[in-house]
Amino acid sequence: MPAVQMNTRIPGDIKKAGDEAFKKAGITPTQVVNAVWKYAAENKHRPNVIKNRFKSLENSEEKKEQRRKAFEESLKVIPNFCKKYNIDISKIKVPEGSNRALRDYLYDSEMMKKYGF
Repeated sequence: MPAVQMNTRIPGDIKKAGDEAFKKAGITPTQVVNAVWKYAAENKHRPNVIKNRFKSLENSEEKKEQRRKAFEESLKVIPNFCKKYNIDISKIKVPEGSNRALRDYLYDSEMMKKYGF
């Protein structure tokens, strides 16, 4: 079948960023468009599959914002723990190592304070 030409409009910043990403990946915009249309053609009898696939892409900014907020909340875990248990966070000597080591340290500190061992 002969090739056809498509003309679309997308925001300039998205086009520029996409072009850079595709170049780094060694993929041309034409290959991307062909892959999208091939995906649609292969799933033409399953429109919900197509719709859900592209809806998930639309929500990517929303998901990034949710992850950012969750990360910010995670940064509050230790200060909130210290506040709840009346621990002066400035006096905590954080051991080298993983988060597990920090959790164990805080737990042990609280147990020593509570039970005197």
